[in-house]
Amino acid sequence: MSAVPANLADALRTRIAADPAAPLITYYDQHTGERTELSGVTAENWVAKTANYLRDELMVEPGATVALALPPHWQTFAIVHAAWWVGAAVSEVQYAERPEVLFCGPDRMMEYADASADEIVATSLDPMGRALTPRPDHVRDYTSEVRLNGDQYAGPPPNPSLVAFRAGDLALDHPAALSAARDLAAGAGVQAGDRILADARSIGEGSVLAWALLPVVAGGSLVLVRPHNDADAGDWVERIAEQERITRTIGNL
Repeated sequence: MSAVPANLADALRTRIAADPAAPLITYYDQHTGERTELSGVTAENWVAKTANYLRDELMVEPGATVALALPPHWQTFAIVHAAWWVGAAVSEVQYAERPEVLFCGPDRMMEYADASADEIVATSLDPMGRALTPRPDHVRDYTSEVRLNGDQYAGPPPNPSLVAFRAGDLALDHPAALSAARDLAAGAGVQAGDRILADARSIGEGSVLAWALLPVVAGGSLVLVRPHNDADAGDWVERIAEQERITRTIGNL
C-alpha cells in the first residue's frame, strides 16, 4: 500500500479498494458446517451497517468503549471495525468497567446479561441470521437489528488520537494499533496477497489486532477456522488449508 492510513477506518477502506471483489474474510465452523465468505465489498457493507447501528441506535460517540465477549468470527470482525469507524475503543470485556456497549455471543449472554453497561447486545452468530432467543428483555439482538441499517456509512473519520484498543493497562491510539498490527504481520512473515489461516480457538477473544487488523494492514485475506475437538479436526483444517490455498498461518494450529 502506497499511502500510510491515518486511522483504522482508512486502513480498511484502503485494503478493500485494492481488490474489492476478492475474499477478505472466510469463516469455517466444523460443528455447524458453516462456510461464510465476505468479499471486500460485502465486508465493508457489514461494517457500515454496524457503524450506523452503533451511532444511530446505540448512541455510541467518539471516545466511547465497546467491550467484546465474542469469539473470533466474521460478525466480530464487522463489529470491531465498525467501532473503530465511529471512533470507539475496542476492549477486552474484563477490562471495561462500564462500557457504552457490551457485545456477547450465545454462550456468554447469561454471564453478561446483568453486566454494568449502557447497552448489552447479543448475537446468535447463526449462519442463517436467526435472532438469539430466548433472551432477557433488556438485551438487544444484533443479528436482527443491524440489518435495518444502511450499508453506506457517512460519518466523519475517527480522530487518530482516540484510543482504539484497550487490554489491561495497554491503551493504543489508531497509529499505535496500526503499528502493532504491522509488527505482528512482520513477525509472522505475512505479506500482501497472502491467504492467512487462523484458528479461532487459539487466537483468543482479545487478540483482535492479530486476526481482525493484521490481514488488513498486511494486504492479505483471512481464513478463520473453528475446529472442534474431534479426532479428525487436524485433518479438517488441513483440507481447508489446501482448498483455500493458504500461504501463512497465525496462532497455534
